[in-house]
Amino acid sequence: NIVVAICIMLAVCLILAYGFKFRPYNVLSNSQAPYFTTGDMFIVKAQDSYELGDIIKFDLNGTPTTHRLVAIKEYQGTTYYICHGDNNQNTDGSYDHIGDYQWEIDRLADMTYEEILNGKDESGHKLVNHVQIVIEADIEGKVVATLNNWGSYFSFINDHKLLIIAIILSIWCVSATVQNEFDVRRTRRLFL
Repeated sequence: NIVVAICIMLAVCLILAYGFKFRPYNVLSNSQAPYFTTGDMFIVKAQDSYELGDIIKFDLNGTPTTHRLVAIKEYQGTTYYICHGDNNQNTDGSYDHIGDYQWEIDRLADMTYEEILNGKDESGHKLVNHVQIVIEADIEGKVVATLNNWGSYFSFINDHKLLIIAIILSIWCVSATVQNEFDVRRTRRLFL
């Protein structure tokens, strides 16, 4: 009972201190490997601004995605955030620089938004593959922490809620029965 009370008090203190600014998510693909992989969990926090190299969580046409920010471009008064998965095919269509996000940032630095959007330069050569282009309203936040394999544990708990509840109730009943038995024996000793 004391352990449960302490856990509840810690949770309440964390919520009061930080609110709901941090949100956990399970990793569902290896597109950001080796930074995190399927089965891990990551924590997202909304930011006032985002920098090149940040891993951000965003909604792309209803699909939640978490990729690295490799370019920020202005076009007709709107800021566009160009993202790319570390473990996805490179923006030049090769597999030579997978995982080298600085290479992607450097590659896109001198390109215009139109070149990135169209995927071709003026001569028709292919320039950009596998990027996502989002606006700030689509961004939920920046990944501020990763927890190896925690996503697997939380998925198990989520998939087996009734089993977990039954186990917790069984442990509580056994501990209450044992505590009651100790109380009865202690009372008998006092009256003997």
